[in-house]
Amino acid sequence: MGAVREDESMDANRYANTDAVSPVIGVMLMIVVTIIIAAVVSAFAGGFADAQKKTPSARIDVQLKENQDISGTWYSQVVFTHKGGDPLPTRDLRIVTWNQSGVKKVTDGSLESADYPCKLVNGACDPVNLFGNTTWMNGDILATLDAGSTAKILGSGTPLYKGKTITVDIVYIPSNELLFHKEVMAS
Repeated sequence: MGAVREDESMDANRYANTDAVSPVIGVMLMIVVTIIIAAVVSAFAGGFADAQKKTPSARIDVQLKENQDISGTWYSQVVFTHKGGDPLPTRDLRIVTWNQSGVKKVTDGSLESADYPCKLVNGACDPVNLFGNTTWMNGDILATLDAGSTAKILGSGTPLYKGKTITVDIVYIPSNELLFHKEVMAS
């Protein structure tokens, strides 16, 4: 009978050692679940950073020129030239100008208007190419077409004579980042 008792005690020891397995497995499962939740939260939060629009990069030039409209009246023409870089949807642009008198004028591309600069195609403006309704790409020229459209950009219908300056900022609206800043002198 002594041998039977020895086997019984070995079985009892074998089962006694397995009592701690359940808590260890439970703790490991909780750690795995915590890691998975952390990964899901991290991926979700990382998605917010990617959702913000990247600010495009473009080389831009702005000039003030004296020009005649179709009636022969002289006016200051504002000419914007895209000289390279990313295409710019004009609905995402804001033009901010300050004249020498300190008058600030904001032209917002989300407000499509015939009074704003127009993309010139073969020297003419097509209503399809109005500021706010077109994409400005490398080589494209946007320009004011008369004294009225220049006044909308500069805040004044008075021609800017040679030597007069304005400050021009172009802002990318989705990120509110400055794409262009220059003090422009009339030529």
